[in-house]
Amino acid sequence: MPSDRPPLSEIIRVHTYDHEAPPRPFASVASGVARSRKPAAVSGPDGNGHSDARSLPLHWSETQNVLWKTAIHDRGWSSPVIYGEQIWLTSATKDGRELFVLCIDREAGGSSGDWKLFDVSEPQFVQPFNTPASPTPVIEAGRVYITFGAAGTACIDTKTFRVLWVRRDIECNHFRGAGSSPFCSATCC
Repeated sequence: MPSDRPPLSEIIRVHTYDHEAPPRPFASVASGVARSRKPAAVSGPDGNGHSDARSLPLHWSETQNVLWKTAIHDRGWSSPVIYGEQIWLTSATKDGRELFVLCIDREAGGSSGDWKLFDVSEPQFVQPFNTPASPTPVIEAGRVYITFGAAGTACIDTKTFRVLWVRRDIECNHFRGAGSSPFCSATCC
């Protein structure tokens, strides 16, 4: 494994929620864990869904225990991924014809970028409870991998925001909409 790659335990996925009507909110929670510079694992430090974090907030409101919030356009069910000072997530128009990737500044909540990755002339059927932006991205040092299933997959340089490669040749019928998320392994990322 290259020495510049952090262990997978330092890749974060944080669940959020979606609202039917745009814009949907995305907020940074004011807690020791949320502001820690050491990333946590997907299922906690031991991968078992437990955390030893203390003094976590139990209540939220529009102003209580929220450091910042920002509006996110359109629709998406993917979980944001965080690495360093960047938060990456996806979004899609309701008709599924435009697919986006967004990068939010973790410290201030402002947009670092909002790019349309793909135009889709004939989107596949998606159940009303799903969106074309359901697969969660995966991130590692210098790269974020975004997929919308059969509609397209891309790799983006997290420093220059340049699209490094695109795949639009993966054919599958998602039946209810794309939902599989990529992952990094020691041999492929």
